[in-house]
Amino acid sequence: MAGLAVLACVALFARGEATARASWQAPTALLPRGERSGDADVAVDARGTVFVVWSKLVSARTGESFLMAQERPAGGAWQRPVRISGPGVSPGEVELVSDARGDEAVTWEQSPVSENKWTVVAARRLAGGAWSAPARLPPPGVEGRLPIAAIGASGSVVVAWSRSSHSDPASQVTEAVVGPAGGGWQAPEQLGVPGRVSGPCGAAVDALGDATILLSSSRPGTGHGQTVEIATRAGDADWQVPVRLSSTLVEAGQPRLAVGPLGEMTVSWEAHDIGQSAVQIEAASFTATGGWQPPVTLATIGVFDLRYARSNDRASDPTVTTGSRGDVSVIWRRFPDATHVIIEAATRAPGGAWQAPSRPARSAFVIPEPYVYQGPDQQIAIDASGDQAASWSRWDGSTEVVEAATRTADGGWQPPVTLSPLESQAEQSSILALPQGGFFVA
Repeated sequence: MAGLAVLACVALFARGEATARASWQAPTALLPRGERSGDADVAVDARGTVFVVWSKLVSARTGESFLMAQERPAGGAWQRPVRISGPGVSPGEVELVSDARGDEAVTWEQSPVSENKWTVVAARRLAGGAWSAPARLPPPGVEGRLPIAAIGASGSVVVAWSRSSHSDPASQVTEAVVGPAGGGWQAPEQLGVPGRVSGPCGAAVDALGDATILLSSSRPGTGHGQTVEIATRAGDADWQVPVRLSSTLVEAGQPRLAVGPLGEMTVSWEAHDIGQSAVQIEAASFTATGGWQPPVTLATIGVFDLRYARSNDRASDPTVTTGSRGDVSVIWRRFPDATHVIIEAATRAPGGAWQAPSRPARSAFVIPEPYVYQGPDQQIAIDASGDQAASWSRWDGSTEVVEAATRTADGGWQPPVTLSPLESQAEQSSILALPQGGFFVA
């Protein structure tokens, strides 16, 4: 989102009414016109307070930015933003998490403005309190990128990131650190199978403080032999050797993790056979009583040219979410040819089977050429009643806009609506369900 202003948009539902009658509120700018923002993320607590973090560009010449945090109580107004990063840095990828009480943790990558040496830092805040000073998580001299985070019901936090060195990029491994509920950070530990390159793609912490890290792993220097793996850690015990979720018969990448209300987990990913003749959208689920179940195929997608697709950001990019009742949805994109994209989603009711895929956007989008299309960045959320909302970015013929579609638990997708202001470029960032019903899009 570099160079854009952060906008927030809310949809509220009246219970018992059709989704078609739900109304999206007008977007609210979170910084003054003319100022520019970068990476952003959102979270919500059990009372419906929405938390947002975003980077505010300070100097276009040096790239220096401040990471800002802001919140809005349910039904209230946005409070003034608070700066949580230090001076002289350029923040990058950021991830924000909060628990039901409103305790928060945010992690991000940053580099000094005069250098290209990235590390991972994190800050924490108890509900109603002040933000802690940013803490560097990797050891000095070690590069860290692309952090992910999770927070448990007790306030325990886990952060994982990719560790690599400039001299040996093929040495990338995953490191993780735990922040106990009382504060502070433990020493980082290395995860994954020795001899394989890995990176974190998701995290979870349960009520007991047990942690889970989702990994994408491959053979060093090749990008091949990709697998989806899960590493776990019980309480204060050691991290266990990762368990492989994906089949040995496919290359599997781009995994995502969602955690349900009872600690059940679902992982989705993109898989393709060795001959690269088709792509499958797959998902595997975990319950405390049944463990991890074998993956199921949600959809099969023909590939016009996998190498072309990857080099032009044409991956399916499946994203998974879960609702407070235990329903699960996966949303992805398919490219039937070099100039079109289709968004599809599949849902599984609590204790049920996966439904056939549906299309929130209803029709294919045209991909402009030679415009470098980075969308649709599709995401999906499920609220407490099982209603769903999907949002994405789309080229409308003159600029990129953010759209959303909604459906009730027992209905079909309603026609999409445009959320972003007319004649202004917009990129999809985040969507989440509000505990009081409805959805929030940034």
